[in-house]
Amino acid sequence: MSSNDLEQQLDSEDVFAKIAAIEAEADLKARQEESQIKTPKKKTPITIKPPVHLKKPLAEAPAAEAQTGFKKKHGKKPFIIGVSLVLVGAVIGAWMVPVSRHAALNAAGVRGAVTIVGGDIAPQTDGSKMTIVKNFSVQMNGQTYNSGQADRVTITDQPFGTHKITVTKQGYTPSEREVTVDFHPIMSLAGAAEKQEYSAGLIATGIEIRFTAKDWASNKPIQNGDYTIGDTTARPDKNGLVTLHAPVTDSKTVAVEASFKSGQFANKTVTVALDSAAKDIFFVPAARHFFISKRGNVQSVWSSLADGSEAKEFIRGTDQESQAAQFAVSPSGKYAAFVSTRDGRRDETGALMQKLYWVDLASGAMDEMDSGHDIKLLDWHKDVIVYTLTRKEKGTIKGQLMRSLEMETKNQFEVATTSGEFKTVMNVLGSVVFTQNDTGSKGALLKKAGIKGENATELGTQVEELMQLDANKFAYRSSEGGKWHEFNASTNQAKEAPAPADKGSLFIATPNSRSDRLLLTTVDDKTTLSVQSKDGKKQQLTSQAGITGPIRFLNDTTIAYRVIGDNETADYAVSVRGGEPRKMTDVTATLYTDPPFFRFY
Repeated sequence: MSSNDLEQQLDSEDVFAKIAAIEAEADLKARQEESQIKTPKKKTPITIKPPVHLKKPLAEAPAAEAQTGFKKKHGKKPFIIGVSLVLVGAVIGAWMVPVSRHAALNAAGVRGAVTIVGGDIAPQTDGSKMTIVKNFSVQMNGQTYNSGQADRVTITDQPFGTHKITVTKQGYTPSEREVTVDFHPIMSLAGAAEKQEYSAGLIATGIEIRFTAKDWASNKPIQNGDYTIGDTTARPDKNGLVTLHAPVTDSKTVAVEASFKSGQFANKTVTVALDSAAKDIFFVPAARHFFISKRGNVQSVWSSLADGSEAKEFIRGTDQESQAAQFAVSPSGKYAAFVSTRDGRRDETGALMQKLYWVDLASGAMDEMDSGHDIKLLDWHKDVIVYTLTRKEKGTIKGQLMRSLEMETKNQFEVATTSGEFKTVMNVLGSVVFTQNDTGSKGALLKKAGIKGENATELGTQVEELMQLDANKFAYRSSEGGKWHEFNASTNQAKEAPAPADKGSLFIATPNSRSDRLLLTTVDDKTTLSVQSKDGKKQQLTSQAGITGPIRFLNDTTIAYRVIGDNETADYAVSVRGGEPRKMTDVTATLYTDPPFFRFY
């Protein structure tokens, strides 16, 4: 029976029945008195003139009321209402008192429920809990209830009132406490649910272990994730400190399962020593890193975690691959564009032909999308990649094509064509800005087109220099007059401007799901990698010789980039949270990995 049904039963049976009886008795007495009143004899009416100061005759209602005999009956109504209010107040008062409320509920056969939570009841500021305990048992009223793989157990069909419970779990001190099966006396009547939750109060008796969870790339604490031993899960505090209790054992180590719902870090099982020494345990980004390597005696595409662990061959080579191979991961991390000569196809002159493949990184599936000579992957906008390829007929260059490939739909788009060649290509707010030297032209044309070739516009002629200044701005210099101009892609307007202070190789790339931008600046053969916020504030991440692409975010804070130097060709990681660059893995150098061609991937 619900609380609303109970209220109706109490009101109708205990209150309204009494009120009805009182009214019936009063009505009976009133009728009896009315029947005993004798009708007065008719007398000659006496006319009384009203005083001169009254404009109207006095009302005759009182006299009429006296003749009817109902004045006494109206006099009993306040008494009846007063008694009713007293009775209703008594019922409400009893309902508000827990003891009487519980007695009434139990007498009516109503039952309630209570929940026992194996850990923190109150969440932290981020909504998470510091401790979670599963698979514990609760004894209540002669019955045993188990939480199983949940961190709580709800016990139903219990009498209202106070009960004693005992909570037990192996490796914990048994907890005895009192709980009350109840609900709010007012809110419950309005249909508002109220949780009756109590902490299990379990205290671990196993071996306490503590460690600090840290970000591998930055060496900074990680403040999220679930860390589990058996049925017990803990979460780190603001300093990354995790406290757990391992079962009593003769082993010197224990396995801790770490999982991250955010997807920022890779789930893994770590082995922790059972001693009192302070420990730091490092976790790497969840996204796998992809690179080309000959470590398997053939040039193949490999993948690994950021620290180089769990390396495995992703696309096996065929011994037909050339040094011009390219593998570019999309900003979403779902797809890749792969340029290879793996099938060994040659043109009529015997020269190897390149093919562009669409790759699904989750399944490893591949589809051939295009073919030609000298394919160059240029830049991404979201999951659309822009590339160029050279057209040849009988070994003679017949110009170049610029195309884009939308990875999700596999649709291809023509962006531009030239009888000569494209020089500089950059992505500015989803538009492609480029220079092209047509055969026989006096100088390079500066053009802008949508990422899928739409809204193509010519911006300038005889352009000799082009560089990007910001996410939405670039500067160019024409040989006509030698003046610099600045073009704002947000307003679609150009204006004369002074020469840029930095004439090194500079561009800003669009990172994955971030509002800030990556910035590469090269001065005196040394490249600086920075991150720039939307308000223009720059944070230098690293500066060293040989920084080049591919460059991409592995998670929200970790950036992968390549270094090609005299002594190594390797991929590194650096974090926007700080810390020194960390080497990920050695790779095989391929062509077109210099910034003008192979940029943000």
